[in-house]
Amino acid sequence: MLNLRHTTLEDIDAILRIKAEPRVACFQYRYDLPGYADLLHRVLSGDNKVDPFTTNYSTIEQDRFVVGYVQHNHYTVDDVKMVYCSWNLTSTHWGQGIMRYALTELLNEWLGDAEIQHVFAEHFRANERCRRLLNRLGFGIQEIPFYDRITSAWQQKCLKWIVRRRLDAVAWNSPNQSPS
Repeated sequence: MLNLRHTTLEDIDAILRIKAEPRVACFQYRYDLPGYADLLHRVLSGDNKVDPFTTNYSTIEQDRFVVGYVQHNHYTVDDVKMVYCSWNLTSTHWGQGIMRYALTELLNEWLGDAEIQHVFAEHFRANERCRRLLNRLGFGIQEIPFYDRITSAWQQKCLKWIVRRRLDAVAWNSPNQSPS
C-alpha cells in the first residue's frame, strides 16, 4: 500500500540512502551528502524558510518502507504562487507508477487548494523516465535563458544539459487534463 506523508526527522537516513544509490545519483545534481543531511535536518526541524523559498519534503512509503521523497520549494513572485519540485525514488521501485501517484497527489493539492499557479521541475536531458513522467502529467517545456544555464552549471557543478518543465494550474484543472 502506498502512503504519501509529510517527511519527518526519522526519514533522513532513508532519504540519504536513496540519494546516494548509484543508479539514482547519476540522474541528479552532485551534492555533498553531509551538507545535504544538515539541510534536511534544518528544514525538518522547522528552519525551512530562506527568502523567498519555503522548503518542504513529502515522503513516499510502500508497506511502511520509505521508497522515495519529493522536495518542494514554495515561493511567490509578483503575487503569483509557484512551486519548484524535485524527487528521488529507489531504483528497485522504478516503473511501478509510484512517483506518478505521489506527484499527482501533490499536484492536486498545490494546483487546487493551495492556489499555486505554476509548478516547475527539471531533469537531465538523458533522463527518459523523468521526461515520460512529466509529459504524462502535462508538463510543458520551459525555456532556460543561456545565462541561467551557465549560472546553474557553475553552482551545481553540473555540465549535463538540463530540461526545465512547467505545469500551469489552468492546464491541470482543465476538464481535458487527466494524467494518462
